[in-house]
Amino acid sequence: LTKAETNSPVCPHCKTDKQTIPIVYGLPDPELWEAARAGECQVGGCIVSKDSHQWHCKSCGKEWGRTAQIARKGNWWAFWQ
Repeated sequence: LTKAETNSPVCPHCKTDKQTIPIVYGLPDPELWEAARAGECQVGGCIVSKDSHQWHCKSCGKEWGRTAQIARKGNWWAFWQ
């Protein structure tokens, strides 16, 4: 995942745009775990609901955003705008 792929927004809580990453849902594969370890995404778990958040701020720890559009990539799901 790259910043261009995620189109990361400004955090509505602390106003940073440098520390926001997507929250990815589903069964993580090795590539996803590596991206999470590198701080490129947050692993959100296997269950996606209408209350699942789309974004995580590494600066303040807050999560926000929801979307109706879900994209499948490999064997995991990610929210995208």
